[in-house]
Amino acid sequence: IVETGLTTAFLRGVQFTSTTNGYIVGNNKTLLKYTAITGIGDEVENIKFEIYPNPAISVVNLQSPVFSQSATVALFGGGWQENA
Repeated sequence: IVETGLTTAFLRGVQFTSTTNGYIVGNNKTLLKYTAITGIGDEVENIKFEIYPNPAISVVNLQSPVFSQSATVALFGGGWQENA
């Protein structure tokens, strides 16, 4: 039964930490985890934005009407090492 994802243990509690993740506890150290599948078939909207100055040395600015929050951007050199 365990191999098929089913259990015969008495289940004692259910706790969801988000809309897509939940845990179930039961007798005999039973712990089941539920994870919803997300992202399959979801279309990703391309966002156009400007990067300036171009070329950038250590600081870049991103500008787009779509952005509503600030973000951290790490710049990497040709050897893929993060610039300070």
